[in-house]
Amino acid sequence: MSLSFLVPAFLIGLAALAVPILIHLTRRQTKESVDFPSLMFVARVPHRSTARRRIRNWPLLLMRCLAIALITLAFARPFLQREEASAAPVLTGARETVILLDRSYSMSYGDRWARAKQEASARIESMRTNDRVSLILFDSRSEAAAESSPDKAMLRAALGAAGPSSRATRYSPALRYAERLLTASPHPRREVVVISDFQRNGWEKDAGEARSIRFPAGTVITPVSIGNPNPSNVVVGSVSFTRTLAAGRERAVATARLVNQGDRAQPALPVTLEIDGRRVDTRTVSLDANGGTATVEFAPVTLTETGVTRGVVRTPADSLPADNNYFFGLSPDQRIGVVLVDGSGGGQGNFFLERALSIGDTPGFRTVSRPEGGLTAADLTQASVVVLNQARIPGGELGNRLRTFVENGGGVLMLLGDSRTGGWEGVMPDRRGSAVDHGDAGIALGFIDFGHPAFSAFSTPRSGDFTGARFYRYRQLPSGTNQRVLARFSDGGTALTEQPVGKGRVMVWAASMDADATDLAVQPVFLPFMHELVKHASGYAQARPAFTVGDPFDPAAAAVASQQFGLAISPSGDRFELDQQATLTLDEPGFYQLRDGRSGAGSSVVAVNVDPTESNMEAVPATEVVSAITPRPEAGSRSGGPLALTLQDKEREQSAWWYLVVVGFLLLAAETAISNWRKRESSVVSRQSPVR
Repeated sequence: MSLSFLVPAFLIGLAALAVPILIHLTRRQTKESVDFPSLMFVARVPHRSTARRRIRNWPLLLMRCLAIALITLAFARPFLQREEASAAPVLTGARETVILLDRSYSMSYGDRWARAKQEASARIESMRTNDRVSLILFDSRSEAAAESSPDKAMLRAALGAAGPSSRATRYSPALRYAERLLTASPHPRREVVVISDFQRNGWEKDAGEARSIRFPAGTVITPVSIGNPNPSNVVVGSVSFTRTLAAGRERAVATARLVNQGDRAQPALPVTLEIDGRRVDTRTVSLDANGGTATVEFAPVTLTETGVTRGVVRTPADSLPADNNYFFGLSPDQRIGVVLVDGSGGGQGNFFLERALSIGDTPGFRTVSRPEGGLTAADLTQASVVVLNQARIPGGELGNRLRTFVENGGGVLMLLGDSRTGGWEGVMPDRRGSAVDHGDAGIALGFIDFGHPAFSAFSTPRSGDFTGARFYRYRQLPSGTNQRVLARFSDGGTALTEQPVGKGRVMVWAASMDADATDLAVQPVFLPFMHELVKHASGYAQARPAFTVGDPFDPAAAAVASQQFGLAISPSGDRFELDQQATLTLDEPGFYQLRDGRSGAGSSVVAVNVDPTESNMEAVPATEVVSAITPRPEAGSRSGGPLALTLQDKEREQSAWWYLVVVGFLLLAAETAISNWRKRESSVVSRQSPVR
């Protein structure tokens, strides 16, 4: 450890120490004048002083000199230069080794996994007395099979029980785990052994994060590449679906996309579609080598009226069988059920609504019209949205059921008009009043919340224009308890509100859709607007035909009101008790079975597939990975060794100059106070002394 200065040129300022010394030596001491009557009769006697000047007040001089020296040193910015530990590897002593074993599903290609285990086993067998080894298995996550253990037998058992997973590759979780273990290790020798196929996709996902990891100085990084020079692999990358209705039954056409990741062309590859365990169609495709793609469209399949139709698209097994199957599940009738309750007294409201909701298939709408008073409890079980078109809010038992319907996730869309709709406690008070009439000129919408899902489709330029729609009459909306205003008329009146009720929502539109109230129904935006409005009111979320391994799955969101999933069975047969407040992590490809918590009967299935990006087995050079994470000679870890700091950084961390300045000014203040005090004392003594 040595003392250094950031700006040593300021040390020249120490020459200023001569100033207080010169002042002490040259300053003449003043005497007080004493009045004397007359000196005319006193003889002048010459007097010669031969005494040299000398320093009379050493403490004050030392304080002044020290203050000047400290302030000068402060400007020179001193700091302590600590000796840094060498980053060279330590070659003797006990060794801490962390084996990072890649178990992503690309490691199941051919004999990769067997070779990877052999490499790990060789590292375990090379252990010496006092050595410790950690075995970390990683894919998109990291898991310690054994942590800092000196026991070879236990490490062998942990390695023997390990196997490849169905997840994709990520390196940073494993490297971060190794950093923590090595930083905490007391052993002088540290090593990280990375056994992997070094898949480029996996490295590029989080190379930035991996580069931020700092191993202790002297850590040795040893890569062991387990790869194949010319892998051959065909992947079923994705499957899309087109739904149609034929003779009242729903049919689906599956189109699969295939990719050839190998270096050999596939001139006649059979591709098979299975539905509910039966082979229903086989097509043959040709795939070029090195990324060649092809699409396969299968014959239409009629979906079951209840339950989920299970399907698999298969290609012949190759060296990586995990990606040769694509599992999917199609739920029947994804159309949104809508009940239109007409209270307009024969108006055209339902006519425009029915026409608008009869068009479109992504999703489609299944509409049922009822007159006012015709809504039944059975309608609520088949619908996701109830539209009260100038109709009264039902009361009694049906009103209670409607509220329960909304609280469980359903939606109510109220179109007001001249009719009295009644009130809904806690949602919309019963407010009588006449409509606001603007005559033939009408008014437009003055405010629209384009951030809301009902209007977000119109937020971009040329996506729809509401300014052309005119509103001739609307009804003033009463204030609710928790309303969100989504649109206002140009006169400031509220046009559209939304209020949450339980899991569902109630939306209120201040006008009707009759031609005598507005011309919105003949505007180009009417059809997409009604689609978006009803979709949002229903809480629509497109059913996913398939998930990816590692995705979370919410059983409560997938269940309908009459279901409560209590048990999940994985493709391998593992059973999971489901908590309705928690999610299920999907770890295996295939079909998860969901069983009803009450009856125990099978209720639904969830299709899961491996991540297709893992199938691209292009490798990144192991040296690139090692160079990104190897400690440099001048850099240690954040917690296990010194960082490569500049001189400015080191001085800034210590900030000694600040203390020197403070002490220097305190000394000057003390010197001034003492000097003034001594001067006053001397004056008092002089005045009190008798004149002789």
